[in-house]
Amino acid sequence: MNDIERKPFLIFKSRDSYEQAKAREEVRDDAIVFIREDGTIWTHGYMFGGAVEHAKGFFKSVDLLPSGIEGDWAIVKVDNGWYIYTYNSNTSLWEQTE
Repeated sequence: MNDIERKPFLIFKSRDSYEQAKAREEVRDDAIVFIREDGTIWTHGYMFGGAVEHAKGFFKSVDLLPSGIEGDWAIVKVDNGWYIYTYNSNTSLWEQTE
């Protein structure tokens, strides 16, 4: 296992460089990957974002999350881990993704 495979957080300048690393199986499925070029985040087989206005940032707890609208997402520390939360406008609640 090389250094990139061990890291839980990865940052790539472009979508192409991310796709190349993924093709080489250098990106863990549970890694949180930030792609600067298009403002997206990839984790657990899902791509989030693209629309920077919906990215709310990093929060130290769920209690600190702001009011949201459909499409909003944030990264929240829960216990010793970081999780992606999305805003559900049907319930008016932030929900942890898988």
